[in-house]
Amino acid sequence: MKTGLTIKSQLLLLMGVLLLMLVGVGALGAYELHMAERRVETLYADRVVPLSQLKKVADMYAVNIVDAAHKAADGSFTPADALKAVQVARKEITDTWQAYRATRLTSEEAALVARIEPMFKVTDASTDKLESLLRGGNQAGVAEFRAREMYPVFDPLQEGWLGSFRCNLMNHARRTNRPSPTARWCSGRYWHP
Repeated sequence: MKTGLTIKSQLLLLMGVLLLMLVGVGALGAYELHMAERRVETLYADRVVPLSQLKKVADMYAVNIVDAAHKAADGSFTPADALKAVQVARKEITDTWQAYRATRLTSEEAALVARIEPMFKVTDASTDKLESLLRGGNQAGVAEFRAREMYPVFDPLQEGWLGSFRCNLMNHARRTNRPSPTARWCSGRYWHP
């Protein structure tokens, strides 16, 4: 069959078509790489950062506030030092919690937030009392607070944080198509405030 093209022209046309296909495959690969990078960035911003924010808030309660109460009651901290530690922790809690709430929450996470947020009022009132005792330099009052009031208020909140951590892990497992043993926790079947 005669096409009217010389062999040289046919070879050049074939090479041009192959070159276009090669450029197309390369462009598709670059696009897919870009999209994969965006998915990783989204995963980091929506799952890793919020998990670290939750951990920070939980630590501010469990480590900074509770620890300050213990140290003030034991005399390791002056009341002024303990008060400063509590106030710094409360500011960090507020700032970090607001940043967490600004992330994209799944429906399960939003339900856990709805369970946790009312607990803040109780812990805030309890922390207000602790601050008042520290302002007054009442070491015996701080010891009494620590022994009788602190854990019944702070422990349910810590359980809420555990539920949030488990929920984040379950959502990650769901996104990666891996079964999650934490699914029951996120659904609230085992955790009730």
